[in-house]
Amino acid sequence: MKKMHLIVISLAFVVVLAGCLQQQSPAGGGTGSANFKLCVSQCGAGNAGNGTLCTDGCRMEEAADTKSTSMCESLIDKANRPSCYGTVAKAAGDISVCNGLSNSTDKNYCVSVFGSPSSG
Repeated sequence: MKKMHLIVISLAFVVVLAGCLQQQSPAGGGTGSANFKLCVSQCGAGNAGNGTLCTDGCRMEEAADTKSTSMCESLIDKANRPSCYGTVAKAAGDISVCNGLSNSTDKNYCVSVFGSPSSG
């Protein structure tokens, strides 16, 4: 009887654990770090900064953390790309990241973000 009780408890634990591990992909796909996924999960309705601004902010943070412009390419508001590239350039310590932008105005903005003093 104890063995059956242990099996039932173990099965219940596995079911609960499986439910906790199954998560829906955050807005913008299932790629990214745990911090990115957490950030995007907090962009829901009713939260401060919800929507596009929040999601793009998460993408920019992930871009800086990974020192990669791939998240910059998936920004919802494309006007934020130069800022995102500048943030990546600054995080990587490599101003040549700005050369990934074709528009000279965008490149100049990227360079200005790279050269701005650190905020943290």
